[in-house]
Amino acid sequence: VPAPGGMPGPNAVPGAPTVPGGVTYPPRMPTAQTFPVPGPAPMTAVSTGQPVPPNAPVRMEGQSPFSLETSDKLRVNTMTQAAQVPQRVFNNNQIIKLADAAITGRGAETIAALAGGFAGVPWTGDTASYFNQLGHYLKMETATLAQTSGLSGTDQARATAEATVGSTGWTAPAIKDVARLNRALVTGTSLLSQGMDAAMRRPGATRFAPLEFQTRWTQTLGEDGINAIRLYDAVLHKDQEAIQKVATEVAGPNYRGDVTKSEGYLALRRKLEQLNRMIEGK
Repeated sequence: VPAPGGMPGPNAVPGAPTVPGGVTYPPRMPTAQTFPVPGPAPMTAVSTGQPVPPNAPVRMEGQSPFSLETSDKLRVNTMTQAAQVPQRVFNNNQIIKLADAAITGRGAETIAALAGGFAGVPWTGDTASYFNQLGHYLKMETATLAQTSGLSGTDQARATAEATVGSTGWTAPAIKDVARLNRALVTGTSLLSQGMDAAMRRPGATRFAPLEFQTRWTQTLGEDGINAIRLYDAVLHKDQEAIQKVATEVAGPNYRGDVTKSEGYLALRRKLEQLNRMIEGK
């Protein structure tokens, strides 16, 4: 049970970041080494509870050979995406810094550190032109990353990106906000992979565990899952500006008072507690 006043609860991990209300999270981002490729787990028939011989046809209640293949591919694909987490987090953090640095003329130095597709966006010294090109690439990344973070689809992330840009275009604040959104989606991918790994290590787990976990994860995130991932990421990176922004948004435009005490924020916090238990394999 979280302690009052934003303090960690009695079971908090030492050094773990906290969000107002006392929710605690893993103290660091998982890396690719966290996710060794598991061998096929023993199949267990639902009807008998007995192990299925390796070469026997799969006959499991509610499942099929197709969904077994889908589950295997899902696990491999999620692990592959998780391996890119450190570089993607680095890029988005650099872009957040760049949004301020470019305005002061120091943008070229930050851009030189970017990797992947971002390195192909040319810097000509024209901040507005560069932001438009960078923003276009960021939005393409948003759509791609949303598919690997366990959301119910790309619409949540795309709508958030569109609302961020709005009628102001690709200003420095818009660049920062979409980079934060993409960083959150990267975090979602990492958390999804970490949760799958925990699910596969549970006693009696089968090769269907990744598919079953993703279904449960997506259902738990629900229609406002993008905000849960955004807040989780903001806390993980100790990004106070991002925490306050999410809290303000979920509180609603008419809320007056401490946004971390609004019903919208408290509901989001409860969802984060559910996600955290899932990631721990509970």
